[in-house]
Amino acid sequence: MRPKRTTQRATYKEESDSDLEGSNHSNSTSELTDIKTDDEIHYPTIHLPTASEAAETEHLILVTAGELEAVDAEHRELKRRLDSVERKRNTMMDRFLGLKARLARIRTLPQEVLGYIFTFYMDDPAHSPWTLMQVTRTWRATALSTRVLWTKIMITSPAWQKSGSSRRKDGREVCGSTQQLDMALQRAGNESLDIQILLKGPSNYKYRKYSGKAVSAMINSLVSSRRCLKVHHLQIHGNDYSGLYREPSQEPLEFPELRTFYVTSLLCAEFTVKLSSPLRRLTKMSLPVPPYWKRDVATQFFEAMKRWLQIPTLAALSLEGRGFDDATLQELYEALTNAKHITTLELNDIYRREDVVVPVPVLRLPNLHTLALKKGFRHWAFDTPRLVNLTMEGKVVIPQGPAASNQFPLLSSMNIVYDWTTMDYLDHIYFPSLHTLDLSFTRKSFEPSDIMTRRIDLNPVVLRIRKAKFSTNTLTSWLVSMDLLEELVLEEIDVNYSLFDFLASYKMESSDLESSSVANESQLHCPRLVRLQVDLKGGSPAQHRKTKKAAKRAIKSRTTAGINVEKWMVRSPADRGA
Repeated sequence: MRPKRTTQRATYKEESDSDLEGSNHSNSTSELTDIKTDDEIHYPTIHLPTASEAAETEHLILVTAGELEAVDAEHRELKRRLDSVERKRNTMMDRFLGLKARLARIRTLPQEVLGYIFTFYMDDPAHSPWTLMQVTRTWRATALSTRVLWTKIMITSPAWQKSGSSRRKDGREVCGSTQQLDMALQRAGNESLDIQILLKGPSNYKYRKYSGKAVSAMINSLVSSRRCLKVHHLQIHGNDYSGLYREPSQEPLEFPELRTFYVTSLLCAEFTVKLSSPLRRLTKMSLPVPPYWKRDVATQFFEAMKRWLQIPTLAALSLEGRGFDDATLQELYEALTNAKHITTLELNDIYRREDVVVPVPVLRLPNLHTLALKKGFRHWAFDTPRLVNLTMEGKVVIPQGPAASNQFPLLSSMNIVYDWTTMDYLDHIYFPSLHTLDLSFTRKSFEPSDIMTRRIDLNPVVLRIRKAKFSTNTLTSWLVSMDLLEELVLEEIDVNYSLFDFLASYKMESSDLESSSVANESQLHCPRLVRLQVDLKGGSPAQHRKTKKAAKRAIKSRTTAGINVEKWMVRSPADRGA
């Protein structure tokens, strides 16, 4: 409690008045007022206390200290009890809220969190926002307010909806008119767009010119609304519509933020050359090459392609052609010489039936890591010192080029899909020991030895052979030199028990084994093989049982030799459910 100074001043006044009246205590050296024990606090006067007053004050100090100690003890006890009560209250509150949650609605996530969950759920093409909207009203509102769910749009013929087809396909909103497109763009808001143009109508639809006109109107609406500036991914499929370009847009087709651009139809080469703006952010592109009989379109196409291939962000390029002559191949070669930045190149059916003119030109791509040649190729050699993955499928052969060409010092994975040809895929290419060799054969009349004569230096770590006419003798002749092999996969290959007898046998003769004190893993064939999967093809159940018994003997022999086998699986057609 704060001291009451008014009482002190009154005491001073009384003392001074008594002095003026001639009090008998005027000569005393000190004077103290009476010390009260109530709530009122009295400060001493300026006079020093007498001996009796000092003794009384010391006694009061001792008494007050004892009382203060008793109050402190009571305070500590009450505080301890208060902490215990607070802990009990918090426990009861948690239980109370938990019991109320049992009767509350289903646990509700914040709308933003639920929107993120919807976004990850939409990665599956089979799902769509319409599926989410059918759960509850809350989910419907969240789906409609999550803009990123509505960025995938398909522009196609209105005939699909007239035939009763759904308004959604592969997670995309199907738009058959400018009104539907405007509604889809409003739902997408300001997010980046993924547009697919499907140039295909129902098979029984007669008015194809009307379909082409409707698609043209929607493309013109997209351009005029300037929403094309938000398109990051553009795909064009189908070649069914006539009249698609009867009413071209008055404004140029500008997609400056385009990241990926896929065109699968030769009809859309005209659409491709209409792209006027530079694609500064393009990373992936797949285009059809116009045939030689469309010379005007082909000339514009190659001019635009030369500009696009100089984009530093372009990493992957896929080209598909049909109908080449010497001039078209030369223009394509000159365009590809500008692709210094790409790391992935896929060429489909870049092929001319006439004989190859020797010497063949060399295509130099210093940063190429992955090369895929499919359906047909035999016109260029390659200078790709950083090539890691090579795929050859169908009528594909890399011809012999000048010195230092077709040298792949970093090649580690090769995938060969054999078709209707007797070419040797490995005749004119040079590479070190592969890590992965993947062989698939679609024609069953030839063995791999008929198409790849240079197998003596094939010593991969992983060997996969799928669906081929591959005898056990041919396979063992390949495996005898593969000391680095760690994984062997045979899918639907007609092999028998002799393969596993080979894997359980030793390289040394029996007389040498008797003289040797220890039979270790280095004496076995394929000493590093620890993972094996064989899917048997054909044969009777008795033959399959015999082969499986041989496989068990092989794994026992290899385990005894100290090889730590990780996987050893042999399956018959009945085991696979075939």
